[in-house]
Amino acid sequence: MKIMFIIPRMNGGGAERVVANLANSFSKENKVMVCTLVSNESFYDFNSNNIDFKSAGYSIDRKNKISTLNSYRKLFFKSLKYLKRKINEFDPDCIISFLIETDILTYLVTRKNKKIVRINSERNDPTRRNKIIKIILKHIYKKSDLFVCQSKKIYDYYKYIDARKKVIISNPIDNTKLPQIVKDESNHNIVSVGRLTSQKNFELLINSFIIAKNSIPEDSKLIIYGEGKLRSKLEELIASNKLKERILLPGAKKDILNVINGSALFVMSSNYEGFPNALLEAMAIGLPVISTDFYTGVAKELIKKDNGIIVGINNELEMSEAIIKMMNSDTLRNTCRHNNIKIRNKYNIDTISSQWMKAIEKEVEINESKN
Repeated sequence: MKIMFIIPRMNGGGAERVVANLANSFSKENKVMVCTLVSNESFYDFNSNNIDFKSAGYSIDRKNKISTLNSYRKLFFKSLKYLKRKINEFDPDCIISFLIETDILTYLVTRKNKKIVRINSERNDPTRRNKIIKIILKHIYKKSDLFVCQSKKIYDYYKYIDARKKVIISNPIDNTKLPQIVKDESNHNIVSVGRLTSQKNFELLINSFIIAKNSIPEDSKLIIYGEGKLRSKLEELIASNKLKERILLPGAKKDILNVINGSALFVMSSNYEGFPNALLEAMAIGLPVISTDFYTGVAKELIKKDNGIIVGINNELEMSEAIIKMMNSDTLRNTCRHNNIKIRNKYNIDTISSQWMKAIEKEVEINESKN
């Protein structure tokens, strides 16, 4: 079978990680193309000769909102032509598009092509989008051959999609790329990973640490790994509280799991998420976790009473209390470490990839019978 992924870019984001993991898994028995529009490189590795990575290599001028909008406008028709050419060259049995930009472009290119199974997948919180985008996506998603949701709450949100065309598939963990588990924590570091943007709400995490700092071990440090447009604002917040030695922003790290392995605690402070790989993988290497209760319900699916703590969105007091509770109880952290490791089996790449392939093969078979 020929399977084609279309995604705007292959940078260090969560959706891109899922594409890389699935492409590597699918390529064991299928031919795979990963097609992007922006940049010529992939942050994640492809490990098979059966994967053809193609990129238009376009660049976006992100100096301000107007320049960004103009870039998208200029590249829109170029992108349509590029995708049409690549689809014709590869001649896929199915196309899986990730993220709304390429959902729209892929639909426009393939809407008259009945031979290709078109699969869409929700990768974020759909309630955060404006009304116009929601209307556009409703038109597109209703015509998907298959729509993949990451949680039961997202499945229920898309009431307008036929239940026969919807399936819930969680994000995968590639166990082969996880570091060896550290049985005992090696430091008192509190860590978090993500883009330095308003979505991740690291301001909440920093302020919560400031509240908690005098009630937790003195050698505890907060280390936030990632890059983004809010770096200067976060640095100013840290400096104004004279905490440059205890709150660190070392940037993005490609080997992030090795870097945070053995930390005392992982915290996710996001305002919204789809199915966060950072949280899932932190749990898979045995880190105790604290997470906000974002809309998609994934935090509640992953975190129970014996492996972490869930707090309200943008609630500094709740988060600071959770940090104090975790950091002052070796017993609680050790219990969480032991229980979180079990998550590797449920979400391993072979299991998740098998769920995807079963759903894909079913739709391809139905489509072939029609044609």
